[in-house]
Amino acid sequence: MSEKAKISIVILGNEEYSKKSLISLILRRDVFAQRRSDVIIETHVNDTYEVTFTPNFYTGSKDIRRLFSSQRHSDMCLLVVEDGFSTSEVWQHIEKLHEITGKPTEEFTVVLPLGCKPEESYLFKFYTWDDLFKSLKNMPEKNKKRPADQPQTPMETDKPQSFFGKVGNLGHGPPLKTRRVQKKFPLTPK
Repeated sequence: MSEKAKISIVILGNEEYSKKSLISLILRRDVFAQRRSDVIIETHVNDTYEVTFTPNFYTGSKDIRRLFSSQRHSDMCLLVVEDGFSTSEVWQHIEKLHEITGKPTEEFTVVLPLGCKPEESYLFKFYTWDDLFKSLKNMPEKNKKRPADQPQTPMETDKPQSFFGKVGNLGHGPPLKTRRVQKKFPLTPK
């Protein structure tokens, strides 16, 4: 009997508490008590998800590089940020992760702090907490529909919001609302 494929999520960032909180919410169980000091990268699973906790990417960059070189594919790479983050600092983190892992910067999605209002000036993909959990809720159905040998990427899932989706709907975020305006022109020039 074949085991159904789990949705693979890698949680990145520098704040251990926020990453553990997110993992606990995704798996619907407390993972704080399961922390082992001898393990740098932890994988927590349930029937649906396989969530990988990573160390601070500045002190644990070798371990993160090893994780991404050995892991065949992750469905989501989430970068958890704290209140008071700056857009330029987050972009530096994304570029650093690109250097460490070799993954394109587009494959890292920022999880905004709880209660943070998204801004149009973000040049990176992001989820609010609500959007993230809506996307996670829909992923098992999408995994059932895809062939087993076809990997799922974040681009095939619900699109995270981004600056580009708000400007021109280039495939990210909700479609723009437009209104058709009809102008009446006189038939004869004045």
